[in-house]
Amino acid sequence: MNPIDSLLENKPFDIGKNEKYKLFLAAMKEAIDFHYSNSVEFKKIIDNSGQDKFPQNIELIPYLPISLFKKMKLTSVPDDQIVSVIKSSAITTGIPSTIYIDEVTRKRQIKCLNSILSSFIGNKRLNFIIFDTERTITSKEGEISSRGSAIRGLMPFAKSINFVLDNELNLDAEKLNETIEKINDQEVCFFGFTWLLYKTLLQLNPIKLKNSKVLHIGGWKKLTDMMVSKEEFNKKIKNNIGTSNIYDMYGMTEQLGTIYIDCEEGYKHIPLYSEILMRNIDNLKPSQEGFIQLISPVPHSYPGISLLTEDIGKIIGEDDCHCGRKGKYFIFKERAKDAELKGCGDTLR
Repeated sequence: MNPIDSLLENKPFDIGKNEKYKLFLAAMKEAIDFHYSNSVEFKKIIDNSGQDKFPQNIELIPYLPISLFKKMKLTSVPDDQIVSVIKSSAITTGIPSTIYIDEVTRKRQIKCLNSILSSFIGNKRLNFIIFDTERTITSKEGEISSRGSAIRGLMPFAKSINFVLDNELNLDAEKLNETIEKINDQEVCFFGFTWLLYKTLLQLNPIKLKNSKVLHIGGWKKLTDMMVSKEEFNKKIKNNIGTSNIYDMYGMTEQLGTIYIDCEEGYKHIPLYSEILMRNIDNLKPSQEGFIQLISPVPHSYPGISLLTEDIGKIIGEDDCHCGRKGKYFIFKERAKDAELKGCGDTLR
């Protein structure tokens, strides 16, 4: 079994720093070698980085600024191996990232997502109430939005999937009430993108359901612009849905499958299948706080194995969170204002 597959066979939060480092670095070396041999753009970045092709330190792995996926087609496999195309929501710039997925990448993403989510919501199938329109999961000529892809990723956990927004993204109160009556006292999980869920909560009469959970992902920029804090958001969920089991997920269209979920202590956890670095916003050197760099060997069809995002975070600790999960844990702070990240990606110009 190759190093990447070996890594993915393990549970996401059971292995501590020293053992993880060996497994993860071996998997990253395999991923770097593959993309170096198959992606012209990635090869240019490695050749111009001044670093060894196989760095002995994760901090030395060259990165792609995440904005490159908005500007050019980046692939590492022939076009006839692409099975789907994912486009990001493009809330900030209006220009979506475009990610090309082959069967190898798709299977890895599903495996990672299932393992990570199971650690937080368990393996039991749940009734999902989706604060979105069913049209979101429909692909057009092989293309699907990041929202649609995320919803599809929940299906292995679903006993039922129930969409409660119309095509204009307004609440269909009648459909919601019918769904709640049908589910009755069974376990239910509400899911939505953060800004869309909050918009819906403003239209929602309080729901009283036992054994409910809430999963939400993405979209904090819109709420930040509206001066809505995470604390206020959680309070509104508790008042309107009646649960404190709220899981905020952080992730990237450019690295689907590897997600970072708030634990019971309020920190986002790094699974075995990825690593995180913070880079100082002034000089891009590794730091405790700064731009978030996400590293993962999961992408096969495109060279998205090391990405420097425009988000700012802070590493809190490693292997010692009171929730019991191993690995680094961090907090997301904000999206950098008017960030135009440079660095290794400049070598492509």
